Amino acid sequence: MPDVLVTGSGPSAMLAALDLAEVGLTVELVVAPGDVWPDRPERDPDGVIAAALARIAAPVSPGHSGFAGAEATSSPRTAPMLRAPGGTWSRQAEPEVLGIPAQPLAREVQRLLGGGGAFRAWLDRVTPVLTVGKTRALGKLVRARIGVTALSRLVEPAVVERYGVRADAVDTSVAAPGLNELLTRAGSLTGAALAYADRNVARETETAPTGGWLSARAALLERLSLYAVVLSDDAAVVAREGDAGWEIERASGALTHARGLVIDVGDRAAWSEGETPSETAAGPAIRVEDQAGAAHSALPSAAAERVHAEIGIQDPFAVVPSSDAREAGGLLLIELAGEPWSVRLSASAASASGWNAQLTGPRVGSDGGAVEAVELVRRLDTVLAESGVERAPGAEWRLRRDVAGFATAAERDGVDAELTAWRAEESERIAVGARLVGGDLARAFADADREATALRRRLTGISD
Repeated sequence: MPDVLVTGSGPSAMLAALDLAEVGLTVELVVAPGDVWPDRPERDPDGVIAAALARIAAPVSPGHSGFAGAEATSSPRTAPMLRAPGGTWSRQAEPEVLGIPAQPLAREVQRLLGGGGAFRAWLDRVTPVLTVGKTRALGKLVRARIGVTALSRLVEPAVVERYGVRADAVDTSVAAPGLNELLTRAGSLTGAALAYADRNVARETETAPTGGWLSARAALLERLSLYAVVLSDDAAVVAREGDAGWEIERASGALTHARGLVIDVGDRAAWSEGETPSETAAGPAIRVEDQAGAAHSALPSAAAERVHAEIGIQDPFAVVPSSDAREAGGLLLIELAGEPWSVRLSASAASASGWNAQLTGPRVGSDGGAVEAVELVRRLDTVLAESGVERAPGAEWRLRRDVAGFATAAERDGVDAELTAWRAEESERIAVGARLVGGDLARAFADADREATALRRRLTGISD
């Protein structure tokens, strides 16, 4: 029997499997046919993802060249083009923090806000700070300090893209930790954005494997094979805790015994045309029971999810110098059924037209609602055309669902408390995946490493 069974093959679960196998534990990994890895760079403020990729790509022996394509490449986020009055495009001014400009009278800010809007933002520099470090909602803070125009044209596109809600529903402490305190010291929000700039570069740094995430997945599978990790497609259905570990029922009807259990709750979730989100709900499909057959306490579930849609488009920047537009891409908001969607326009070698549009929807309950993908695609086509973005001939929509990032401290702390309580139960089982931590892959990697280290210590009796 294996020492540990890992129930899925998402990136966090596979890294946990590597942690366990490296100390000599025998591991069986269920390779799920529908596992969904990232498809674009991920935010990596502390270099956690870069370190994980370096570990995956590293040579396994003095004569080994390592795993090409799995190496990390990191870069700060590039300020996008935003739509200015009249439908033209202008690059967002830098430095900025979630669209809050550090220089309110910069030429780019004036282009996007107009003279009156830029002057209103500049008044922030001479307006006394009356709510010292106490403005919880980001939208309220921005509106009060630099005005409604700056909020709607500069800040809302970035906030909706990241959180799926407008800025009034996002805590400042979550969106930009420490910004309120800097506002108190700087005396203005734009001054605080300037002081925050270096910290923001780190927070907005994005990391991806040089050969794409599927290259990293292939390299990690090969590295796991070097430690004799057994790969299986026989899904785990029920895990029952016993005196000597776990008895696990498989989809085939077979029984597996293991001393430890790693539950992969998933890092991403796919959604295909014709399905509803509830039919493809992500998270662990395994039921975990005690010796009497009673279910263990449930893992904290994602409070909200978001739909992501991607499609090839025609060049949206016909009047913008192509070199600038191709580097920066564009970001705008559209309305669909009264809810905001972000639209990220980016150059793409994978698209026949050379450009992609990535649409990210609002937060919805984890049941996803009832709309089918076919109907959603019809609506997206209509709204995309109305926004002036033209679908490329023959391009097809690609859809997926992700857990929504935490927008408030209360939401984040509530899920963290539930997860801490679940982990406090004495049992040789851990759960890993970005769905446990608000979709933050860097945090999920760090969490998986910490949990796998604790499990291997319990199973081996060896402290690192």
